[in-house]
Amino acid sequence: MFEALGPALQNYRRSAPSFNLWAVSGIGADEVRTSAVLAWFLNPAASHGAGNLFAKAFWDAAGGNKLGFTLDTLRRSATEVCPLANAADRVDIVLEGDDLLVFAEIKVYAGLQPVQLERYLAAVEQSAKLNGKSHAALIYLAPHPAKLPSGPCLWLSWRRLARTFRLAANQAVSPLVRQSALHFAQHVEGYRGS
Repeated sequence: MFEALGPALQNYRRSAPSFNLWAVSGIGADEVRTSAVLAWFLNPAASHGAGNLFAKAFWDAAGGNKLGFTLDTLRRSATEVCPLANAADRVDIVLEGDDLLVFAEIKVYAGLQPVQLERYLAAVEQSAKLNGKSHAALIYLAPHPAKLPSGPCLWLSWRRLARTFRLAANQAVSPLVRQSALHFAQHVEGYRGS
């Protein structure tokens, strides 16, 4: 009886149902690697060809529209940026547009440094002002919320980001980009904290 299941089981295994591009790539729970992948999705000029689809999804998931601006003028993303030339503060992701500057602090399992969010919020506001940007914000992406400083600072959970990326992925034109985004959502949904 079980022998009859052999071909069906073999076909199932060949379909690679548990394959996940990002799990295989080795990003694991590494914040720097995860930030690099996320920054690629958020960059409207990146090779994924989806424009600002994922950046808008990220912004919507964080509740960014409550801050009174959108990411419509977003031009680029960068990782591991030291704002104001301060090497002590290294921001994981920076989103820059014609009139906006958004910092994203990424945490998977590590905790925050003392007053880290306060420093980053002050840095994004000062950097925006120095660069003639009308809007600034800080997004704290982590499994669990923290006490946020007053000002344009929002918390986004990995689980919420994953849900939003799944929805956005369905709008991606490229099947490869769609599948990559779905895999990323599945991967980061596992970042639930300790």
